[in-house]
Amino acid sequence: MGFGSKWQNWIRKCICSTSISVLINGSSTKSFRISRGLRQGCPLSPLLFNIVAEGLSSFLKKATSRGFFNGVSIGDSDVKISHLQFADDLVVFCENSEMKIRNVIRILRGFGIASGLRMNLLKTKQIGINVEQEVLENWAVSIPCKVEKLQSQYLGLPLGSYKNSMALWTPIIEKFKKHLAGWNSKLLSLGGRITLVKYVLSCIPIFFMSIFSMPAAVASTLNSSIANFIWGALDKRSIHWLSWETLCKPKNQGGLGLCDLRVKNRALLNK
Repeated sequence: MGFGSKWQNWIRKCICSTSISVLINGSSTKSFRISRGLRQGCPLSPLLFNIVAEGLSSFLKKATSRGFFNGVSIGDSDVKISHLQFADDLVVFCENSEMKIRNVIRILRGFGIASGLRMNLLKTKQIGINVEQEVLENWAVSIPCKVEKLQSQYLGLPLGSYKNSMALWTPIIEKFKKHLAGWNSKLLSLGGRITLVKYVLSCIPIFFMSIFSMPAAVASTLNSSIANFIWGALDKRSIHWLSWETLCKPKNQGGLGLCDLRVKNRALLNK
């Protein structure tokens, strides 16, 4: 990538001259030198990994330009996507041809030989779009890898589901119920309940709310669960001494500084 030999030597010294120790049952072993790999927690590690990941991206782009596989087109435009990368996760888009899929596997294995990074076939999955399940299973045996159907999970988010459906938010609602079931509001002070709401419950759906628009019914359900927990009424009805709108006001305006999930969802989407 054009880095000078002096810079390369600096980086090599930073990696190879360090020593590490391993914790076993809370006790550290004797320190020893490392000769390969990147240390977890080292500030250099993510930057060096990005350089290697950039090399993989260039490798795949060159493979598509030479016709080993073609990727997918976006609409009627000339834009084509061959792959997506996020840290050490890689999604490769390929046409439904066993030969093209084998070419992708060969490319990844070649990159592994060059870089020392091995592809984990146990975590490798192929997802077919308008491809018969029997065909996918035959390819999975010959490659070999696993077969997965849409809807699936990728980076903690549902892939292939309707973005505004109630089913999309079912895992979030279940997480809410699971947390609330483990908390006995009668044994917590009002301040303790407010703290749990602000720093635990309200943070559970942030990842989803950053990408998907929350249906009104889901927002109402989650906001009601928070309000019931604040007033100590999880399994039975009790008096709500203040309205939900008042609870969401700042403390200097007579509220508790809670956040309406609908407002937070809109703010995250606007961001």
